[in-house]
Amino acid sequence: MVKKVLSQSALLFAFLIMFMMPFQTHAETTVPEGFYIVKGQEGAYYSIDDLFQADTKQHVIDLINDVGLDRVYIVSDGRIANLNDFVFHKLQGVPVTADTMPRVSFVDRLGRVVFAPSTVTVPTVIASSGVYGPSEGKEIIQGNVTVNSSGVTLRNVHITGNLTIGEDVGQGEVTLQGVTVDGQTIVKGGGENSVYFRDSVLMTVIVNKNDGKVRIVAEGATKVVDLQLESYAIVKEMGLTGDSPGFTNVIVRETVQSSDPNVQLELAGSFETVNSRAANVRIHLTDETSIETLVLHAIAAITGNGAIDTATIRAEDVQLSTRPSNLVLQINGSVRIGNEIVSESYSSTGQATLQAIRATQGMIQVHLSSYLAGLTIEDFSITAKLNGMPIQLENLEYDQYRGRIMYEPIPLTPDNMNKILEITVAPSAQTSKLSGTPKTTTVLLQTGFEGYITDVYGAGIEGITIKFRRGTDARTGAVVKEVTTDQHGYYSVALDPGTYTGEISGAGFVTTYMIAVAPTDSYNTNQNETAIRAAGTSELKVMLTWNEKPRDVDSHLVGPTPDGGKFHTWFADKIYVYNGIIYVDLDWDDTQSYGPETTTVRKLVDGTYTFIVHNYSEEHPLTLSGSKVQVFTGNATAANYEFTVPTNGTMEDLYWTVFEMVVSNNGQNISIRPINTLSRDIPTVLREAGYTGGDRWDIRERLSELVTEIGQYLNEHPELAQSNETITLRNWLTTAESMLTNPDATEEDLSQTYDYLYNEWLPFLNAQD
Repeated sequence: MVKKVLSQSALLFAFLIMFMMPFQTHAETTVPEGFYIVKGQEGAYYSIDDLFQADTKQHVIDLINDVGLDRVYIVSDGRIANLNDFVFHKLQGVPVTADTMPRVSFVDRLGRVVFAPSTVTVPTVIASSGVYGPSEGKEIIQGNVTVNSSGVTLRNVHITGNLTIGEDVGQGEVTLQGVTVDGQTIVKGGGENSVYFRDSVLMTVIVNKNDGKVRIVAEGATKVVDLQLESYAIVKEMGLTGDSPGFTNVIVRETVQSSDPNVQLELAGSFETVNSRAANVRIHLTDETSIETLVLHAIAAITGNGAIDTATIRAEDVQLSTRPSNLVLQINGSVRIGNEIVSESYSSTGQATLQAIRATQGMIQVHLSSYLAGLTIEDFSITAKLNGMPIQLENLEYDQYRGRIMYEPIPLTPDNMNKILEITVAPSAQTSKLSGTPKTTTVLLQTGFEGYITDVYGAGIEGITIKFRRGTDARTGAVVKEVTTDQHGYYSVALDPGTYTGEISGAGFVTTYMIAVAPTDSYNTNQNETAIRAAGTSELKVMLTWNEKPRDVDSHLVGPTPDGGKFHTWFADKIYVYNGIIYVDLDWDDTQSYGPETTTVRKLVDGTYTFIVHNYSEEHPLTLSGSKVQVFTGNATAANYEFTVPTNGTMEDLYWTVFEMVVSNNGQNISIRPINTLSRDIPTVLREAGYTGGDRWDIRERLSELVTEIGQYLNEHPELAQSNETITLRNWLTTAESMLTNPDATEEDLSQTYDYLYNEWLPFLNAQD
């Protein structure tokens, strides 16, 4: 084997000497002409001539065998090239110039660049190995860059768009040196010792490599704000300088799945937050690892001896190999820590100091020096004054997980409107858990509301923006107020009395909407909503929304399984699992008007998918529901496809077959075909899946409910009695009441009456907002 390699090397060297031509370049080099070996990640290089003079030939041959011929380089006339690339170019008859040859840097053991090739503009697609970017300064690249080759070093560039390390990198290496990326850095290629971030600032890094065998390393002055893992990986921090944080927040997404129990995610370094939403994931913490906050939303096993300061558990069947300093157990269950079953939260300290408070008209945010388990409202003394006069706050409750004291808002009257409420919080006389001096804050009494924005797991989301517009379903027009959620997902807003539509948005979230009400005589609380995260880069999400009525509209997805069968996800069977892997799940089911309701395809299987909407509660026609279906491919936050329910059906139509989706080429190709048909009967594809659909719509019952609803509204608003619109509506109301008492009225008569009455009622109601 050694003789064979030596023979090949000798032939290649002879070939190069025979055909070597001067390189066309303007660069200067501090490396003499000759052959060199580059060895090790530090880029140490050795002159082959010097090695032959100082050592045995066998040692030099072994060294070449060790590093491979692709780490042997030539230098000629100020130009450096990989030996294999040079030979390939010569055999193909390609001129060897500065434009055609890949660029490479030599770096000595002290990290100093000793050869600097000429600087050229970094291409948007890097298809060959080499060093790209200036040796000093910063080159700004407007738009996106893709690396499709191994052996690439990208240095000293500021990319305003996204950077993709593509699948063509394979198991090779890519290094970012002094790189800033404003958008996303998407890692789809690279091997187990391959992707290096050195002195780089990256906002969001998404790792999605099919085989999960990739190692991501942060070195030097690197800062990665969010590392989103969509596949298994090794994440390592080493040689960080100064206060450089390396990886700040690590998010383990639902796509991290494996049926192999030996596959695990490995973390090595100091992490501020590790937030896992993946089911059945194994996360190994090396001995030197420390995590400030670990949050587990799904079943997981945390192995290794790494240190965890605070672990928040939001799922059953979680296992931790080491004991966290603090445990926040947000379930009615337990967690296994080593061989111990722990069923209560605990903290590392028995006392905390009250540091500050902040209040709204419905809650008091309490800031403590540290987390303290077991605190109750009895540990606090709370007093209040309204416009200088003492007042008792009612229904006080303390939420120890979010550090909030909730209270019942003070009713608003002409006398106290715009008056100041002063709230003082102090440790109670009997507590041994709290210390510190009393803290006081003030609140202005106004109309408005507050609430809580959570994800589908019920966890509050920080930094969500809500833009409020006046009216129901007011998705365009002037924004009257904009707010942002705090670290626990709470918001509060002062608005004039009325109904408002809130536009919910945030980085990595699909834009959705909420309806909230500001009463005239009180401050509203619990105006809550669920924000929907964008899917992973290899996933697909379908979102259903509708109006206030009907109350409950359901999503149904039927599609292919890996074994040639069919799955059906709906509210009674939300998750489809095959061999321990979640392929599809109805991750959010809304039953109280508006939606959103979301179905996420985690792993695409070749075949045909069908999406169907069912008017489950039936108290209002599907054709008048305003139902909308949006399809988001990959991690898009804007819909790639959008469908609106047809309005030309009948009052008895209960099902809307929305679209078919054909997936091919192992999930790589997606084709969506609109269907947009309405039917009263269960569609064949659902019936074949075993769905029975429930009772058929009773039109007499639905008309009776509508008559009652309109009658109650008119009785509550006598000031509207004399308007022409009210008189017309009452005439139709009288006709409907007569139709209901007529035993000879046919189903068609009742449906027609329902249509006429509803078509008068809906614009009348909207005009009152």
